[in-house]
Amino acid sequence: MDRLIIRRTPWRPFGLALIALPVLAVAYDFASGGRLLGSLGEILYRNGEVEAFEVRDVFWVALYLIAGVLSVIWGVKELAIPRPVVVADDEGLHVLLRGPFLPASFLGWSDFDDARAGTVDLVGESRPALVLTVVSRSRLPGDPWGARWTSDHTLAVDTTGWDRPAATAGADLTQKARAVRLAHRAPPLS
Repeated sequence: MDRLIIRRTPWRPFGLALIALPVLAVAYDFASGGRLLGSLGEILYRNGEVEAFEVRDVFWVALYLIAGVLSVIWGVKELAIPRPVVVADDEGLHVLLRGPFLPASFLGWSDFDDARAGTVDLVGESRPALVLTVVSRSRLPGDPWGARWTSDHTLAVDTTGWDRPAATAGADLTQKARAVRLAHRAPPLS
């Protein structure tokens, strides 16, 4: 059967990469002699003397260079090949719940009950969510990344920035679960 893949929209990380470009320009300018910063300093200081840069300034430039380069690489990578947040195949669901750089959590179809749209409260803000009802949460993390357990068997996953709305994602996952169960003659969903 076909795999259902839900990804993050690539425009948000790419936008952050674009914001990182001026940071890279300033860091490069400082590292290469400070022509731009020197001109800016002459405007800011009336007597024309710019304060000398200190060792801590070199640290900040290095930090800006590293952060800027990593942001640009990540943004371009996400634009070219966005990472899936949910993959539904014949075995079950693979959902990013452990963190951005860790493998996806697996939830077999026998542990899956339902998926629907809802909301989740993250950092005091109500956000759209994919609400997963599970039979057993033993394979899923107790403190998931980008999601909250709302009851013993209900997990609300933040869908901000996904390539489809939570209602569409829930309907697609439920339809995929029904198709897999029909193909394997598993008990139907309630």
